Amino acid sequence: MDDLAAQLANRRVQGLYRQRQIVTGAHGVGVQMGQQSLLSFCSNDYLGLASEPRIVNPFCVAATRYGVGSSASHLVTGHNHAYHALAQAPAEFIGAPRALLGSTGCLFRTRSIAPPPWPRPKHEHHDA
Repeated sequence: MDDLAAQLANRRVQGLYRQRQIVTGAHGVGVQMGQQSLLSFCSNDYLGLASEPRIVNPFCVAATRYGVGSSASHLVTGHNHAYHALAQAPAEFIGAPRALLGSTGCLFRTRSIAPPPWPRPKHEHHDA
């Protein structure tokens, strides 16, 4: 532990020690940290929708009605009507029978890659 403490102290001296900053207010292109108003070049809120009242207010209504978080997998406890309607809207917009929702673009990029082309290993069954 002494070695770790020394390494951390060395990082502080070199100005390389990183720690989370507290942001007050909503995240977006502009953020408030303490008394400073800063421009965030790493925001994922490209369209500025994260704090748009026309988006936030319906979320608040839905959270009051349906709660927040999930109880289990959709296949276990059922598929919520509101979630289903949310997925149907883009499908109808593009004229598709269904659409999938995901929380990040990364989720879709990794899921859009086909499974490996090699066959699954075969499991042998032996009667006792």
